[in-house]
Amino acid sequence: MHKLISNADHVIFDIGNVLLSFSPQWILDKMVPASLHKVFLSSVFGSRFWVHLDLGTLDYPEAAHRMCRADSALAPHEELVLKLLHRFPEVMEPSPPSQLLQPLRDMGKKVYLLSNFHKGSYEQISGKHAFLSNVDGAVISAYEHCIKPGRRIYDTLLKRYSIPPQCAVFIDDMPDNVRTARRLGLAAIQYDGTQKL
Repeated sequence: MHKLISNADHVIFDIGNVLLSFSPQWILDKMVPASLHKVFLSSVFGSRFWVHLDLGTLDYPEAAHRMCRADSALAPHEELVLKLLHRFPEVMEPSPPSQLLQPLRDMGKKVYLLSNFHKGSYEQISGKHAFLSNVDGAVISAYEHCIKPGRRIYDTLLKRYSIPPQCAVFIDDMPDNVRTARRLGLAAIQYDGTQKL
């Protein structure tokens, strides 16, 4: 087990690309014709409206409509955009760190989720993957209307669950998110999908 995890009383996990796979290209390969991959990557996954979904300020029908209105190449495909938004969690599969949650709790450690996630998608994955409910607490961006790497979502988790930063470790795949955690006094691990935790 990673030394930072062994030394921590509280272990905080991101979801996408830590506990569950999240690859836009993999999702597109499963759900969208190849001829549309480029426009979907830039105007769906890369859209500012994706961020609004993470913030919980748009629902899927409105996000799909705005994405298509913002890019004429995407405009004829609003139904497919909406289908993707509703169904992409179906192709997200557990990653190796997901196997740590129960053993960590068996060791007496507290386990938490801190993730940028859409409401509908989070509800889907929580229903599909029981280990996501086997935690001591969760702060999900769409319910809090704030996202990583902004400080407020970290502060929300730490205060809500009375977590002393010096007793916790945070695991995320994104460098900016890890940097914010470290600035707040948390030990942090940038998980790249290959190292053993």
